[in-house]
Amino acid sequence: MLGILALTSHSHSPPLNPAPEFRHYLRRVPNPPKAVRDAYTGLHKRLRDHMMREPVFVEMVDNAEEEIRARMDELMANRGQLKAMATSARTDTEMAGLDDDKSPDSSSITEEVESLDEHEGRGENGIEVETSLDPTSPNDEDEPTNVPTIHVGAFCERGKHRSVSFVEVLGRRTWPAGWDVRVAHRDVHGGREGRGKGGEIGKKRDRKRGGRNRFEVDESDE
Repeated sequence: MLGILALTSHSHSPPLNPAPEFRHYLRRVPNPPKAVRDAYTGLHKRLRDHMMREPVFVEMVDNAEEEIRARMDELMANRGQLKAMATSARTDTEMAGLDDDKSPDSSSITEEVESLDEHEGRGENGIEVETSLDPTSPNDEDEPTNVPTIHVGAFCERGKHRSVSFVEVLGRRTWPAGWDVRVAHRDVHGGREGRGKGGEIGKKRDRKRGGRNRFEVDESDE
């Protein structure tokens, strides 16, 4: 696993805690007609198709994807620099005949890179249900703790339609291999009286090989 892309939709209040790295407020995107909102949430394909006919919505999704890809490239460049430093440190140590007396700095760099390498390719394909409202938090004992995470939050007034559609569409984009894409919807199943207290946990999706995944969400038009 190279990293985690955590996408979370939620209502306007309260904000996500901890705050995501990137925040997208869907306020300027027109709301779907009331009849559509009453019948569907952003988990339904019919509502997402309606949102994709809104140029402002499409523009926001495209901009978010570009922003995320730039951050992924930055993180991978940093990783490459770290590996190069570790390789150089090992080479210098071997040439000096100091294998049994590594300097603290070179040892620290080497151990960090080896730890990162150990987690590449981990995980299983498919979908898992989140066990925490925070999709970046570990949900099993083997969850890597030093893998870079990009956390993106999207919110609208009730956290059921525009923000959910935004996260669902963004999560279905084709992401680089090695990135574990996780989607959570904090408030999609909560009523008005429960707004802000969190709803049913969203789905966790694995996109380690890139391309489209299978999604276990209700996409019926009934």
